[in-house]
Amino acid sequence: MDAGGRKEESDMEQVQIIDSCTISPPMEVSFPTTPLKLSSFDRIFGSFPPIRRVLFYDTDDSSSFLSHLRGLKASFSKALQHFPALAGKLVRSHEADELEIDCLNPSVTFVVAETTLHYHRLVGEEEYDEAALQALAPSLNLTVLPIPVMSVQVTRFSGAGMAVGFVVHHAAVDGHGLWQFMKCWTEICRSGCDNIPLVASLDRSIFNGLHENVVISGDHHQKAQNARGSWLQNHHAPTPRTFVLSSSVIKSLKSRANNHGHGCNGRHPVSTFVALSAQVWTCSTLAREVETEDEDTCFFFTMDCRGLIDAPSLEDYRNCIKPCKVLTKVHQLIGEDGFKLSIEAIQRAICEAKKLGIKDSGEWALQIEDPPSASLYVSGSPRFRVYETDFGWGRPSKVELVGMNREGMMTLAGARDDEGGVQLTIALSPSHMNKFASLFLEELKYEKYDKLASE
Repeated sequence: MDAGGRKEESDMEQVQIIDSCTISPPMEVSFPTTPLKLSSFDRIFGSFPPIRRVLFYDTDDSSSFLSHLRGLKASFSKALQHFPALAGKLVRSHEADELEIDCLNPSVTFVVAETTLHYHRLVGEEEYDEAALQALAPSLNLTVLPIPVMSVQVTRFSGAGMAVGFVVHHAAVDGHGLWQFMKCWTEICRSGCDNIPLVASLDRSIFNGLHENVVISGDHHQKAQNARGSWLQNHHAPTPRTFVLSSSVIKSLKSRANNHGHGCNGRHPVSTFVALSAQVWTCSTLAREVETEDEDTCFFFTMDCRGLIDAPSLEDYRNCIKPCKVLTKVHQLIGEDGFKLSIEAIQRAICEAKKLGIKDSGEWALQIEDPPSASLYVSGSPRFRVYETDFGWGRPSKVELVGMNREGMMTLAGARDDEGGVQLTIALSPSHMNKFASLFLEELKYEKYDKLASE
């Protein structure tokens, strides 16, 4: 795969498209006749890359594929009636120079493919095969309007196994909303019933007045786009790797973290997210061997604002996260107290972000400006139960994020077979990955963990 993330010819040859169609919600469903205006949440993440995932499923043999495919298509149509924005297209507003979502003629491209790629190799290895994943997930052309919000690709492996890949534009949905849709789709597919009590709110006007009339200026939005372009440049070709951490390892890590300090103002224990992020941030900074220890290092994350705003229907809202960052010096993280300092820094940032809520929405674009070279960006959450997406033939064998093509990218999700466990994928250059893995795994096996976890 080249630096721009395009599929290599050899990988494209191993995945052949055998059918492509469009799927729409049921005819009797009434969708909005006027375009949906984007909120500040939608606009800031509209400049981010689309969300692309591939879910791998064990299947008995290729004969079951057609039956599974019929069920997937029928249930997908029914699920879209609850999430109409996903069947829409991003268009330019006639009234203002900004994007909006048009749901007038809702449809989603649904691609069917077959591949000679080795299913068990892709599922069983820790090493992340970026080129293969790119070939198993659809893509969106972001350069020409209108832009479809979502696309799906189902791929049959020779012999046994199948993959469900999808891409969703980030202007329409965040991770919480996306996995709500996947939950709805899988429940309908399993049961055959579309009477699912999961109806996503389309009303973005609930934020009127909450932003105190603060809007993201065109200048700030352009800075965000430029920063995103800088962030995605491949200064070092990364080699993503997936680590599955058991619940006992996570418990031990949190025990060590809590031994150093406690949450906001010392009242709450350190969360899985904070403890794990701090450990990865310190180990990855050490592994990168930054030439000047006085350089900045930055940790980027997103905060779910659903619990911070007094407004209805937020549980089903499309985008409700804001960008946050933690900035410190490299020498602070690579010192003896690096883990402790990183925990404290992340906790302070979370506390401050909670206090501000969405009052700082006009500054969100500035949070992603000019990231330092030794930075870490995390997406996803240990709370995302991605392995509960069972269409009726079992949970996925593996779920991976596509597009880990920038050094320092990390994604988190709940583990498959262990409640409380975490699946972590991180992208680092080959020269950094081995050292990071050694440091990271050594720290997680630290003898004091077992003792602390039992106390």
